[in-house]
Amino acid sequence: MSSRVYRALTVIGHPARPLVEGLDGFAAWLRLARLAWDDCWSNTAATASRPQSPESIGVILVMPRIHLARHGWEDDDHAALLDEQVTARLLAQLGLAIPQDHRAVFACDHAGTAQAFLLAEERLAAGSWQKAIVLAVDSLLDPSSVTWLAEQGRLKIIGSSHGIAPGEAAVCLMLEPDDGSAGITVMSSAVHADESSRPRPDPIAVAGSWRSLLPADVNQPDRTPADHWLDHTGEEWRALAWGHLLSRSPLGQTNPRIHLPAEGFGATGAASVALACALAVRAFRRGYAKTAESLVWSVDDAGATALIRLCHRKAS
Repeated sequence: MSSRVYRALTVIGHPARPLVEGLDGFAAWLRLARLAWDDCWSNTAATASRPQSPESIGVILVMPRIHLARHGWEDDDHAALLDEQVTARLLAQLGLAIPQDHRAVFACDHAGTAQAFLLAEERLAAGSWQKAIVLAVDSLLDPSSVTWLAEQGRLKIIGSSHGIAPGEAAVCLMLEPDDGSAGITVMSSAVHADESSRPRPDPIAVAGSWRSLLPADVNQPDRTPADHWLDHTGEEWRALAWGHLLSRSPLGQTNPRIHLPAEGFGATGAASVALACALAVRAFRRGYAKTAESLVWSVDDAGATALIRLCHRKAS
């Protein structure tokens, strides 16, 4: 046996990486988006209720905020470019002629999924859409993203107890009008923008913003605690923000059950909140959720906060 001393390293597996090997930029995003879309529509329940007309579907793309230093390009109208290069190309591959006015793009990182839910709720309630497809895609594993994180000192490295372990994900969620039957419902979705220009969000300000989004009935001391899904990435300021919220709200008295998807998937950026929603829904469906309610918390790098409330309505 070798007498050499080896340093132990924590390794996180990313099973999606081989599927996009050799692809970068728009091509990698498109590949991940197609995989998520196919997986969603292969679900038997989704296939059985597939609408006949593409014009009854709305497609909302959630993407990372475009940074010149990270992506190597910048565009004043990046939403239109992302729609052209990702959504339109995906729909062309699928043979779906969904009109452009039935498509939207939110390139705003972690808060994008909550904004997509708000738009979907509006269009579904108005009857403009029968179904809303929320497609969230991001990867922090490509060389330019890893370099960007390293230059900002945000990577988790030897000698640092906090930092980002990069990951990637694409998540496809289907939303339909609530008909009152048993199932998973989006009770509310809220977003609070941060107008400050701080290089990093202030944890106390984030906690205050989150508290303002907390539904009043969740604060009741006799209420069954919900499951909490956090978009923590390993960065210290995010953990501090959650700690401040617990110390400044009734949540700190309820011993909340907390889930951290980044522990298993790495930091998935703009896809992280959609991923948390998918995991919460899976917990409901498979029966291992401890409660019938999940709160999905998020804050992006610019300080915008969001909260999504999911409830499991069981058959009576």
